[in-house]
Amino acid sequence: MGKVLSQRRKLAPWIPTPISIVYAALEAAWASPCDTVYDLGAGDGRAVIIAAREFCVKRAIGVEIDPVLAEAARVKARMDGVDDRVEILEEDFFKTSLRGATLVYMYLYRSINEALREKLEAELEPGARVVTIDFPVPGWVPVYAPRLRDEGDILRTVHVYVIGLSDTRHPRRGRLVKEWSQELRALVCDEPPPPSCRPRVRKA
Repeated sequence: MGKVLSQRRKLAPWIPTPISIVYAALEAAWASPCDTVYDLGAGDGRAVIIAAREFCVKRAIGVEIDPVLAEAARVKARMDGVDDRVEILEEDFFKTSLRGATLVYMYLYRSINEALREKLEAELEPGARVVTIDFPVPGWVPVYAPRLRDEGDILRTVHVYVIGLSDTRHPRRGRLVKEWSQELRALVCDEPPPPSCRPRVRKA
């Protein structure tokens, strides 16, 4: 277990994201019942639990290498009644397949975001979103980057990226909006939420 925790600290220590920022990030990234959400470095599972409970996503997967935090996240998911749609993987997120993910949530250092960039470009489909807190993905262009203050009055930046528009794999320069149909269509969800879930009312 000591080796696992040491590996975790080499990447990034887990720092709990303020709850208001979790909500803001998921809302900014258009989380919906159509989504399969992955949180890389999920900690106590707050982001995937909120995604399932408040945004009624189809599936939410948290990837957490620390066994203590991973088990805490599973317990919280059961307590919140969303364990049927929340899964916690106890593993290294660099080895986790992201194929099938439509929304990836990350609160990681800039250097780790950069190291993950190639994996995200290779495994995510056009229209999938990547949302990061505070630290950007170097080389990508966000489609939306709101700044807001958290509960401690600290100014935060949420970076929202759309694969096919923001990343380096797909050519964007000179493209017309009508040519972005696949990417833009992926942002529109017409699926109903799970029977036991009522999506929160989005801000105007």
